[in-house]
Amino acid sequence: MSDRLYIFDTTLRDGEQVPGCQLNTVEKIEVARALEALGVDIIEAGFPITSEGDFEAVRAISRTVKRAEVAALARANPQDIDRAWMVFAGMKQGPFGIMDLVGLDVVYDIEMSYYNESKDPKDIPPKALKDKIEKKELGVKTGKGFYTYPNPEYAKPDFLKP
Repeated sequence: MSDRLYIFDTTLRDGEQVPGCQLNTVEKIEVARALEALGVDIIEAGFPITSEGDFEAVRAISRTVKRAEVAALARANPQDIDRAWMVFAGMKQGPFGIMDLVGLDVVYDIEMSYYNESKDPKDIPPKALKDKIEKKELGVKTGKGFYTYPNPEYAKPDFLKP
């Protein structure tokens, strides 16, 4: 275990919950630069699913900040996780869309090979993945996985809009 303490700052998300506090993207970038100059390790830049402004601010901060890590709040569902991934990575699909493309059965087999090699319980594939396979929801090849094909939600123009 490391003796290092990491500073995770939520000012840009929690700060906006204070009545009367509404920062625009330029102001959020200014705050993020100040946090980075103070030595903050991780800056939670916002909750991109909540508004177009938060989406754009998170994207701009992730492209501006150089030393600190930038995080975004996301609910634990495939759409929010993919949206946050797409914001930071600038990719056309997130990890759940990629798993659908590869095939959930293939992803499961890969995860099982990791587990069989390590015997570490942390490497056991998630039950949710196994459940999808049992329901024959394998992704693109069956027309349904985390998304429905041929027109998955992440490919629609408004997916990245709140």
